[in-house]
Amino acid sequence: GLDIPVVPAYFNINNRMYVFDKPILYSELIEKYGSRNEISNYILNRINELGDITKEVQKSEKEA
Repeated sequence: GLDIPVVPAYFNINNRMYVFDKPILYSELIEKYGSRNEISNYILNRINELGDITKEVQKSEKEA
């Protein structure tokens, strides 16, 4: 099959900022996490981390 890169991304609607993570090959996700449920949990957690980054940037922009 194809080894497709998965790119976690987050869009913060408040400050209109997109954040893209580095691509992860599907084969690497399968090797590291195994099940679809564990893969989806990893991706969800990573996207939430990207969201936290946009909130920190928004906070620092308000302070500047």
